[in-house]
Order: sequence, then structure tokens, then C-alpha cells
Amino acid sequence: MALTIEQEQRAFDGIRDRLLVEHRGEVVLFKDGAVAGFFQDHAAAYRAGLKKFGTNALFLVAAVAPMVP
Repeated sequence: MALTIEQEQRAFDGIRDRLLVEHRGEVVLFKDGAVAGFFQDHAAAYRAGLKKFGTNALFLVAAVAPMVP
């Protein structure tokens, strides 16, 4: 079952601290509550998401960076 963008964001936020250890400064492609890949920039992650999941799929592209209060 596909997650909403809010659910994807919450799932990513739940593992952000762990990802920061090895992937700080990278960009994550996140789909169905799981990491689908790491990239050097937003554009590369977005292109990979379109290629892997299609143009009608919902996925999250986010910087692996500490949360800003």
C-alpha cells in the first residue's frame, strides 16, 4: 500500500539521525517508508525516482541534514 507524502516524511524523520551518521550532506530517495537510494544532489535523486517509480508515483526526496527547529 502506498504511503502519503506525510507518512513518507514521518518515516524519514524517524530514521534521520541514523542516516546522518554515514550520509550527512547527501540526498535520499525515500519510497514506501524505506530508503531507495542516496545521491549527491536533489536533481539526481528526483530523476532516479522518476526512472525507478514512474511519473505517477509518490516518493520523497530529502536532504540528509539535521532538523531545523
